Amino acid sequence: MTQNHSLSQIYQTIKTANSIVILPHKKPDGDTLGSSIALCRYLRYLGKAADIYLHDDLPANLQFLDRSHMVNQAPEAIDLVIAVDSSDAERLDERRHEFSAPLINFDHHQTNTGYGDLNYVLPTASTGEIIYQILKEWGAPFDPLTQEALYTAIATDTNRFYYRSTTAETLRAVADLMDQGLEPIKLNNLIYGQIPLAKKKLQAFALQQAELLADGRLIFTQISNETKQAFGTDDTDDIVESLRDIAGVEVAVLSYQYGQDWQLSLRSKEYIDVGAIAQRHRGGGHHGAAGIPLEAADYPTKLDRVLSEIEAELAKG
Repeated sequence: MTQNHSLSQIYQTIKTANSIVILPHKKPDGDTLGSSIALCRYLRYLGKAADIYLHDDLPANLQFLDRSHMVNQAPEAIDLVIAVDSSDAERLDERRHEFSAPLINFDHHQTNTGYGDLNYVLPTASTGEIIYQILKEWGAPFDPLTQEALYTAIATDTNRFYYRSTTAETLRAVADLMDQGLEPIKLNNLIYGQIPLAKKKLQAFALQQAELLADGRLIFTQISNETKQAFGTDDTDDIVESLRDIAGVEVAVLSYQYGQDWQLSLRSKEYIDVGAIAQRHRGGGHHGAAGIPLEAADYPTKLDRVLSEIEAELAKG
C-alpha cells in the first residue's frame, strides 16, 4: 500500500492553491464521478476555482449527478491537480500530461502506484468513503448534491453493498448522510431503475455468448465495438456482475473493446483474488473486482494467458 501524506499537509496544499483541476479516471464510473463532484463542491465552497476535467461522457444512469463544474477542455493556469479513484497515472489518459502543477492522489485501490506528489490511499470500500471521511474531518457542509454524489460513489463501488470491502464504517457513512436528509430510494431508482432497453439487450447477448470454463466455475464473454454499435449502446456496466451471479460461478471475465484496445473486467465471489491476478498483468483493483487493459496487438495471447491463470487458481481448490 502507498505511503500516505498527512491530511494536514494535503489541506495546506489545497489552501494555498487558487485554481484546481480534478481528474476522474477514464471511462468514469459512479465512484470516480461522485467523489470528484463532492470534492469539487467543497473546493468551490472554499472559494477555489475548481473544475472536473474529463473527456468521456457520463454513463446514462449517472446523468442526474451535478455536472455544473464539468469541462471537456483543459482549464488554464492550474495551481493543483487532484486525481480521484485512479490506481495509476495511465488511467488518467492523456490528461495527465496537460498540467505541470503538483498532483494529489486520492484513491482506495490496494494496487495504487503512489504516482502523486501527495498521496492519500486507504483500502476502503470506495474512494467515496475516503472523500466522505476527509470532508467530515475538514468541516465541509453536506448539501443535497454532495450527499447524492457521495452515496452514488459508495453504493456503486460496493455493488449495492455486496462486496466484502463493505464494512460497518461504510454503512455508518451512509447512515450519517441519511441523518442529514439523503433519500437512498430516490437515488437507487435513478442509478438502477432507469436502464435503457438497448443496454438490457446487449446484456442478454453477452449472456447468450458466454462460455463456461473450469467445470463451470469460470465464465467468459466478449463484446466488440461492432457488437456495441449493433445494439446502439457502449454501456457495459454491470454485465460482468450478472455473469458472476450465475450459480456455480466463482470468477467472471468480461472482455470489451475500448477504442481499438481491449479491457478485461474481472469479478469473483469469494476466494479468488482477481486484484492480484490483474496486478500481474499491468492492471489493478481489489480482491473481488479488478480490471486489466490489453493492447490490440497482443490481445489474443494475453487474454488466453489471463484465462489460463484464473483456471490454474481455481484448480488449487
